[in-house]
Amino acid sequence: MKINVRNGGYSALSVVGILIVVTVIVLFLSHYYSMGAAQHYQASNGIYDEHAKNAIDAVNENVPEDRFTRAQVRLYNIMHDDRFDNMYRGQVLDAVANDYFHVMNDLNMIPAPDADFMLMQMHAFNDTYNPALPFGANLDYIDNVNTVRSIQERKQAAAAEAIPAKAVEKYFEESIQYTPDPQNVHDRAVVSDLSKTLSRIRMYEQDTVDSDKALRAADEFILRVYGRSALNSAQKASDARRVLARIAERNYISSYNDTEDNIFASVWGRADHPSNGESADIIREAIIDSLADSVQNCDIVCINGRTSRVLNSLATIDSDSLIADAAMTKQTYKNQVFAETQEIIKREIEHAKSSTDPALSAVGRAFEGSNEAVDSAAEQLFVQNVKEEIGRNLEQYHDKFTPDEFSKITAECHAGIDF
Repeated sequence: MKINVRNGGYSALSVVGILIVVTVIVLFLSHYYSMGAAQHYQASNGIYDEHAKNAIDAVNENVPEDRFTRAQVRLYNIMHDDRFDNMYRGQVLDAVANDYFHVMNDLNMIPAPDADFMLMQMHAFNDTYNPALPFGANLDYIDNVNTVRSIQERKQAAAAEAIPAKAVEKYFEESIQYTPDPQNVHDRAVVSDLSKTLSRIRMYEQDTVDSDKALRAADEFILRVYGRSALNSAQKASDARRVLARIAERNYISSYNDTEDNIFASVWGRADHPSNGESADIIREAIIDSLADSVQNCDIVCINGRTSRVLNSLATIDSDSLIADAAMTKQTYKNQVFAETQEIIKREIEHAKSSTDPALSAVGRAFEGSNEAVDSAAEQLFVQNVKEEIGRNLEQYHDKFTPDEFSKITAECHAGIDF
């Protein structure tokens, strides 16, 4: 039996199909316009695109997370969009400082899940721009309050574990956070890591780089090799060439105190270094991949985004291990420190258990749940030794944090053994 009954020129199936399409569009638009400021911000490409505009429009000034989001959009998506000159830099910075100031006061009264991340971002702003508002002293005080409160909350959650070793594990599980940051290319730790990568690359340069020559060579590689590979689409090749054209505009990037084309030329030159001889084309392919990846939803990402991708393209493949190390955000370094500290405590408990000193051995067993009495002096000595071991491990991260941040993370790590 045919289902081809027509009514006004449309089949029943056509009508159903139209209804389905309309329903999908309505649901999509409903979801799109119901997205909050943070969701729009997460969806942006790091420039002042439609999502960045919608993030500002969606801000509820009574919600600290929304005001923080608006500050981030103004500071990064607007201030670092190299498609236009920002004539109102001072007004933008004042608006960011004003939003941050209100967020600080709110965080003092109402804890937020991402308070630590927000405070870290506000410290970076304060250190970089030193706004005229009474910012620094208040920020230090609130950061202190938040740290103490956060440690107490984590310890309370850990205290639910009857066995001390399990409490340690729970404490560090609560400490490790994964905060999505669409603008992590501006993170101070990332910029610091990539600045060191750039300095290391330039240590090998014997002559002044020729950026025009490097850009021509990259374009030829796209046309001759990259664009003809079955692994790469024509769209990726086209996107890479679009980004090359933007790099050729020689925009200055303050984070690295150089122009974008010079930085690109230095990275491109690593493929020609004798130590990378066998990996030359792999390196060139990775660099062009980083250019293609700099186009998101048809828009070219900001200059920091492009440069960080190019500098990070050598990760794992350059012959020099210092260049091959990937850059990490401050939060990633913090997570790494917490994971390592947990392992240190676990290892030291095992060492204590197997000690020939009966008092120390009893402390180790007590941490794993035995009900035997322990000597308080032996326990205090054990905790002190563990903290010293934690301190030795932390030294390798001294250049990743400011002195205040380093003191704070040290306190957080030490709290993990004080049960």
